[in-house]
Amino acid sequence: MNSYSGNRSSIIVKVKYIGENFSFAMIDGDVYDCIAIEHGMLRIIDGSCKIENDRIGYLYSALTPGSLFGEDGNGVWEIIEDFDSKIADLIENLKSQQQLNHSG
Repeated sequence: MNSYSGNRSSIIVKVKYIGENFSFAMIDGDVYDCIAIEHGMLRIIDGSCKIENDRIGYLYSALTPGSLFGEDGNGVWEIIEDFDSKIADLIENLKSQQQLNHSG
């Protein structure tokens, strides 16, 4: 599964970010709306979007979300509500691919 999107203003999943805080974009323990899955990444309405009233969002890794400045992610997502049952499958597929890449 490479890409899935509802309309850009619809929420397809709610996820909780667990990891190191960075800027005001991601705060440990906060719940965020995901509005699309694009090429194995989640389009999230993060804290910066809420301040700017931006409904386009930003792309974050589905496995290891990190800062917007290209640093490696150290966080993880906890699925709170998966309205279309897509995120759990995506994360499992990505983990399987990652394991294959590390074993070969």
